[in-house]
Amino acid sequence: MAEVSFAKSFLSTLDSRPQKITPDHVEDPRTYPARSPYTLPRPAKQMTRPHRRAPGSEPGITVSVRPLLQRGGNDVVTELLAQPPGTSVLDIKAAVAARAGVPAARVRLLHRKKPVPDTRVLRDLVGEDGGAAVVELAFMVMGGAGGGAAPAAAATQAPPAPGVVVAEGLAGTAVLGTEEFWGDLRGFLQQRVRDEAVAEEALGRFRGAWEGRS
Repeated sequence: MAEVSFAKSFLSTLDSRPQKITPDHVEDPRTYPARSPYTLPRPAKQMTRPHRRAPGSEPGITVSVRPLLQRGGNDVVTELLAQPPGTSVLDIKAAVAARAGVPAARVRLLHRKKPVPDTRVLRDLVGEDGGAAVVELAFMVMGGAGGGAAPAAAATQAPPAPGVVVAEGLAGTAVLGTEEFWGDLRGFLQQRVRDEAVAEEALGRFRGAWEGRS
């Protein structure tokens, strides 16, 4: 019964009030309760997904291979045009060895005067050069530059590959008769050994043995 009496009293109270607000109704905004403004949160920044290019669509890289000993305009220069970024250093070494007429095991490639492992690819070397489209390498032949009569004849008869420019210069024992060779060898030993005294001793013994041969 208490609920029924409450409902009746509530309805009678509503009946005593106007059914709708009058057109000239005004309410003072200062009477509104104070509320802090609601700021919408910033939307999360959508992360960009890495875009993978289709195989073969990546731009080619030009590879310029020069001898470690620079003696002028007659040096052997091998230029490979538009090589895929995934080309390994071993493939470049094989191309240089074929042009020079020596076994690939005796060819050593250097990038920025440092030996480059055969497992690396051109994409890694391009990153070290700041994204340049041309990679410059130097090569040296371990154990002498001569490759025998048969390899030299085969290299002479083999037609040049497309996109390869080759020029010839000094080779064989004539290379070891220049001061530039010994200077480059000194720098190479100092970089690998990291001890100037040991590098000078090794250079002296190697040069003395070469000049004192019978």
